[in-house]
Amino acid sequence: MANSFKVLGSPIEHSKSPVIHRAAYEYLGLDWAYGRSEVPAGELHDYLVSDYSDGYSVTMPLKEEASSLADWRHELVDLAHAANTLVRTKDGLAAYNTDVFGLEQAIGDFDFGAYNVLGTGASARNALIAIAQNCTGARVKVTGRRPDAVESLIEFGSTLGLLMQARESISANPGELTISTVPGHTDATQLVSDASGELFDVAYSPWPSPIGEVWLANGGSLISGIQMLVWQAIGQIRIFSSGNVAQQLPNEFALSQHMLAAAEM
Repeated sequence: MANSFKVLGSPIEHSKSPVIHRAAYEYLGLDWAYGRSEVPAGELHDYLVSDYSDGYSVTMPLKEEASSLADWRHELVDLAHAANTLVRTKDGLAAYNTDVFGLEQAIGDFDFGAYNVLGTGASARNALIAIAQNCTGARVKVTGRRPDAVESLIEFGSTLGLLMQARESISANPGELTISTVPGHTDATQLVSDASGELFDVAYSPWPSPIGEVWLANGGSLISGIQMLVWQAIGQIRIFSSGNVAQQLPNEFALSQHMLAAAEM
């Protein structure tokens, strides 16, 4: 029987993961299946008990739950307190975090020494890890709707060696990259009403997101989160195929272009 994988989360119908994973499997000549299932917060354990897929891509709001349920966790999962990948092994569930890898690949070509991070959840922690690995000692301003969550994120970023600061709203300066980790269906436009510059928006559905629309209206420019989505999926396929997130697939650049083309159809 072919290996079988799924993406889990809620909402899930908008997810492009099935499209890009199936495109990758076709390109690589893998006879694998990939589907999706709606799994609300708090129901991941029961779902995993009743399902027998070989592995899972995990999206919001299940990333922290996935981390807590794992029998083994990659070091990045422990650092971020979030997993986006689960794999069944003979020793139980193994958890990985390929979101950081995806972000590194997506923003690694940009030369910024200062960043703004919008949002305070698991994706924001992933963003701080990616920034720290890409630019040691970078200045990062954090904006969110909950002061306690902002403070917690600032403490986390400081442990990574980042120079952290809280802001009530985004105020981007030339040479800064803003990373929005706010889900596309969430309206947080009041936090970016006067902001412009370069925005990397992790959300890709709807596109542009409400935040992206405000950004464009202010004369700013958008970078789609599709690049991150594709590269975190490549990280997952590395794990699904070899059990090793560092084991590269054949011709990954060409593979990423094939997946991007599928995502944009």
